[in-house]
Amino acid sequence: MASLPPPTLADLNTLAASRYFLPAVATMAIYECLITLANEVDYVWKTGWTGASIVYYFNKYLFLVTYIGGIVGIAVPGASIELLNPDGRRA
Repeated sequence: MASLPPPTLADLNTLAASRYFLPAVATMAIYECLITLANEVDYVWKTGWTGASIVYYFNKYLFLVTYIGGIVGIAVPGASIELLNPDGRRA
C-alpha cells in the first residue's frame, strides 16, 4: 500500500484534532454563557435594544452557533472529507 503524501497526512491530523477541539471549545462557551446569564439579564436584557446590546448579542451568540454547527458537521454520519491535490484533482 502506498503511503500518503505529507500534505495529506497533515490535513488528516488537522481533521482529527478538530474532532476534539470543537466540542471542547463549545462546551467551555456554553458553560460561560450559563455562569454569566444572571449578569447578562441585569446588564443587557433590561436595557433594551441599543447598538451595544446588538453587538453583544451578535458577538456572543454567533460564536456559539458557529461552533455548534461545526460539531454537527463533524459528527454527521456519512459525512466525508474529500481530499484534493493542489491542482484540484481528487486524491
